[in-house]
Parts: sequence; structure tokens; C-alpha cells
Amino acid sequence: MTLSDVEHKDVIRNHFDSYAEKWSNRLDDYAYASRRDSVVRMARDVKYRAVLDVGCGSGDYVALLAGPDTDYVGMDISPGMINECRTKFPEQTFEVGDAVSTDFVDGRFDLVVCVAVLEYYRDANDIFVELRRLLSSSGEVVFCVQNGDNVSRPRDKKLLQSLGGIFALARRFRGKKIAQSQESKDSRVFHTRHSLDDMISIASAHGFELEDSDYSNCMVLPSFVDRGWGINKMISVLVGRMSLKSLGRRYGTSLICRFSKK
Repeated sequence: MTLSDVEHKDVIRNHFDSYAEKWSNRLDDYAYASRRDSVVRMARDVKYRAVLDVGCGSGDYVALLAGPDTDYVGMDISPGMINECRTKFPEQTFEVGDAVSTDFVDGRFDLVVCVAVLEYYRDANDIFVELRRLLSSSGEVVFCVQNGDNVSRPRDKKLLQSLGGIFALARRFRGKKIAQSQESKDSRVFHTRHSLDDMISIASAHGFELEDSDYSNCMVLPSFVDRGWGINKMISVLVGRMSLKSLGRRYGTSLICRFSKK
């Protein structure tokens, strides 16, 4: 059964509430840490006095975006995440809210950071409409989405399905877990991937122009093969340093892009 938008948002809200207390622990994983580094690099290229952190989670970007002369606001659909933020950063402002409909006045922010939010919406246009309204005349937005051009995730999934029987047999005889793909706690949570071309097309339709793009966490080797070796991490670092975007586009799991309002 297909959920309505309201029902799916309830699922998402409950999904992230269940993770709230331990959410920040995932930054120990290179996939998330490298994504954060790319987002922060792009945000630092923008001159801003007021910033909205959409999908702020438990506060991954607060210390990196907020400052003594900065008006920082964090927003998340999950009350659990916002409670975590308010506990950890009592001096900052946090609100429970939906990215497609906020109470902020027009032109309130110079910068919007929107990390891992777009993928949970069926229609990305709704978010672009609202964020354009919230941005000042020269404002910019940094998005991070699941890379729609990535070939490694579907490849790994097929390989794991093919090798499932072998893994089950190995676990039985070795008495230990073999790396398998991670699934969401709730199977009703969907993720929509977006390619750079998708993002440019949607953004341009709403009066935005691409300023910069990047990819993070290149998974050239299957994740279960590279488990414990760190080869993919080394490749990712090399791709970043040498600006090998064609390789990043194919194997990067996250796409980070910055758009300016025109």
C-alpha cells in the first residue's frame, strides 16, 4: 500500500526519533564524515549572516555553521532530534518543522544547508519553492543528496543477493556475522536518489544556478570486500584531492551541490 505524504512524514518522524540519541555516532564512519567535510567546505565559500540548517538532525553542523555574529537556526521534522540539539546546544535556536512549509519570513536567510532531506520527499520541487522564498536576494543553498549516478550501491546489492546463500553458510560454520547491506528499521522509509543533472534541472526551473558540486565516499570496491581495509577511503581522498569528478560521479555515494538564487 502506498502511503500518503502525511503518512510517510509520520513514518520518517518516528524513524528518526528512534535514532536521535545515537545519531551523532555515525560520524565515526568515513561515509558520513566525508560528506560533512564537503558540505562545510561549500558553506564556507558563502558569506552569510543568517543560516538555516534544514534536517539538522542531532546537530552535526551546528559548531561549523554557527558563530558569535551568525544567526543560526536548526530545523528538523523529528522532535527527538530537536530535543537532542537543544540539550547539546542550548545557546542556539532549534525548531521542529517541515522543509516544504515553514513560518519564517521571506528572505530571512543568506544560506540554507539541506543535508539528506530531499531524498525523503516524492516531489523535490516543493522544497525548492520554499527554500527560494526563505533566501535573501543573493542567498545560496547547499544540498547533499544520495547520488543518482552512483553505480556501486546497486552493484553491491546485486552481489549480496547473489552471494546470500554463501554468506549464510559461512555464518553457520564460522559462527560470526558476514557483512551485509544495512536496511532501514522501517521498510516504508524510501530514499529518492538525484543525479547532478536532476538537481540542475529542478534548480534552474526555480531560479537557481549551480555554483559548485562535489562527490563523497567513493565505493569503487564492494563494501563487504573492503571491510576493514580502508581502500575505498584512500581512493575517496585521492579523488577529492585531484578533483576527479568523473570517478566521483560514478562511485560517490553522496552528491553535494551549491546553488545561488538568481
